[in-house]
Amino acid sequence: MKQKILLIPYVKNGEEIVYFVGKRKLSFEKDASKEIWQLPTGKVGDNVDGEKVIEAALREFEEELGVKKYKNFINQNYFFNWSKEGEQIREYVFALELENEKVKVCKREFEKYGFFNIDRAKKILSYDNHKNFLVRLDEDIRTSKYPKIFVICGPGGCGKGSLMDLIEDKAKIERARTATTRSRGVSDSDKCRIFVSKGDFGRMKKRGQFIETNFFKGNYYGSLKSEVEGRFLEGKSVMIELDLNGLERIKSIYSNVVSIFIYADLKTLKQRMEKRGRDSAKEIERRLKISQRELENSSLCDYIIKNEDGKLKEAAKELINIINKNTVKKEKNEFAK
Repeated sequence: MKQKILLIPYVKNGEEIVYFVGKRKLSFEKDASKEIWQLPTGKVGDNVDGEKVIEAALREFEEELGVKKYKNFINQNYFFNWSKEGEQIREYVFALELENEKVKVCKREFEKYGFFNIDRAKKILSYDNHKNFLVRLDEDIRTSKYPKIFVICGPGGCGKGSLMDLIEDKAKIERARTATTRSRGVSDSDKCRIFVSKGDFGRMKKRGQFIETNFFKGNYYGSLKSEVEGRFLEGKSVMIELDLNGLERIKSIYSNVVSIFIYADLKTLKQRMEKRGRDSAKEIERRLKISQRELENSSLCDYIIKNEDGKLKEAAKELINIINKNTVKKEKNEFAK
């Protein structure tokens, strides 16, 4: 069975959502009188051997609209089957949020185009399948029913890592690893960190592999695009641990971010740091000053969870509830990555 992709590019202007629809450039003289208005489409493996569905979607996105960056990529595992001249075709459907309406449309594909609201787009689209999936994705977008990036924030000692470890399996959500140049600790796990040399980190940064980076206590830390985008490109939500600066950066890139601040008061934080025995008294005081600033800015997050001593399971339950509330419950469906 041949595979194709159908793209639904859109832009959010406040509460309004507008969709890209183009007038197809027809190649045969006998078709010159027709007007075919449609969404961008393309073939999987079109002059690219071994190409996967997601790869084809991103390639067609760039080729037909001249855009590489997107604020959200929605993969709901939607597809439909059809046939042409006896050949069976499966067409996979994706929605991509653009920063704005500035696109460089491939003139070989479209004679003209526009961004239209849902009612106008439905009216001018020529194909029923395009109309049907536009309506379906429009509902998902308006109700925020698509995979999310859950950003877990909070001061050192608040219990972010412990909570994420506890809920990862129960919430059925994958954790994005961060890259770091610091030495591996005895309790460090490969499921949380990727340990690299400073030279490798610099090369990764030069290649644009990070969403954001920071420098702390003599070492570099970075959030990898592959660890985050790789999940929601496949239609999965993902969680990642970031500080508030990292949260600000990731929200400037993606629109599908849900932020959760793990709160503990300064007295509790100090007791936990002292109990760990990793830092000197001077270092603990320095970290507590940073923690104070983070606590003061906790309202930047969408949710705040208080993680009190002896109540880790209660905090974990609250975190799971937030993730479940904001996570899509999709039907099982066959999907080719």
